[in-house]
Amino acid sequence: MLTAPADLDLDELAALLERGWGLDVDGLEYLPVGFGSHHWRAAGHFVTVDELDAGHRVADDPFDALARAFATAAWLDLDFVVAPIPDAEGRVLRRLGSRFAVAVLPWVDGESFDWGYWDTDETRSEMLALLDRLHAASVPDGLPRRESFGIPSRDALETALRDLGREWTGGPFAERARELLARHADLVRERLREYDERVARAPRDGWVLTHGEPHRGNAMRARDGRLLLVDWDTTLVAPRERDLWFVVGRDPRGTGADPELLDLYGRWWALADLAVFTGVLYRPHADDDQTRASWDNLVEDVGAL
Repeated sequence: MLTAPADLDLDELAALLERGWGLDVDGLEYLPVGFGSHHWRAAGHFVTVDELDAGHRVADDPFDALARAFATAAWLDLDFVVAPIPDAEGRVLRRLGSRFAVAVLPWVDGESFDWGYWDTDETRSEMLALLDRLHAASVPDGLPRRESFGIPSRDALETALRDLGREWTGGPFAERARELLARHADLVRERLREYDERVARAPRDGWVLTHGEPHRGNAMRARDGRLLLVDWDTTLVAPRERDLWFVVGRDPRGTGADPELLDLYGRWWALADLAVFTGVLYRPHADDDQTRASWDNLVEDVGAL
């Protein structure tokens, strides 16, 4: 996220990091990166904080979903996995008040990548090799959740679609978002209907452990040259095409992937992006870096439908 949550008490966060992970926190440096979580550098570690009521999770219990995903990553014995560090009680996720969840990861020296798809044969092959290893891993009993094909913030999107007949007054981008969505409402509803039809036909067997979003923004090049995968909050048991779509798009050549499932996940990503950013701008909001980026992304998402 590009802006820190205004209602998070940094003294309470520092106290939790000291109490749970034994970190001697002398200042918190906010890192305006990514989307969905907030990040700080603290005591030589990477700290991530999730807003549990932000609407970016499909699960009914966002804390449980995050905890199970992070615990799965910590369980994996794979050298490319940058996993959360257990606290003194063995937990990889701690609550901070009623709204926030906190995890601590090692600080990795290396090169980060901008968000995007893998754009060279060499890097695509490298990422596919990592995913092959992940998809071959055994699945720990009772930890990872299974794919539901749910679209995050879908309720917010459908509520917004039903509320196009009046002016939106929740913030500086609200009315612009309403006008944009109103011009394309029939197309959005059609894309949702098509997606649901494809989900009904999707196979439910042969699933594997998946990262969920192995795009360039969730990878790093370590100093020793290894390619690493970070941000394991979306880990699920799912079709392997859930990961492959980020690497090969809708082209299954050389992967043995199911083209129907690749297309399904391409549609999922487009609708998830649209729903999340609609939710941000439909709800009360301010004019800041995050909402300006949300507006730009919404315009792009609608144009890609």
